[in-house]
Amino acid sequence: MDNLKSKHLGEVIVGYEVNGGFLLDSEARVNNRPLMPLPTRDAILPMLALLGLSEENKRPVSQLTESLPKRYTLVIAYRTYQLMQVIS
Repeated sequence: MDNLKSKHLGEVIVGYEVNGGFLLDSEARVNNRPLMPLPTRDAILPMLALLGLSEENKRPVSQLTESLPKRYTLVIAYRTYQLMQVIS
């Protein structure tokens, strides 16, 4: 995320974790008010944002998501397994 911040100055940088966590790595503005960075696994923020947008537009979430651009996410997870041999 630090690499993205240096390449995209002034833009809102976000990320997802494999387990559903959402990271907000830069300040965002909502209703002209600051939403400070949340560099944690805040899985509820995307849901709250969608519900807030639904209320603001007076449209159900199902209609709102159909009007939004399609987004795609790629997850590459690496796991390291270490084999241990116990000799007795």
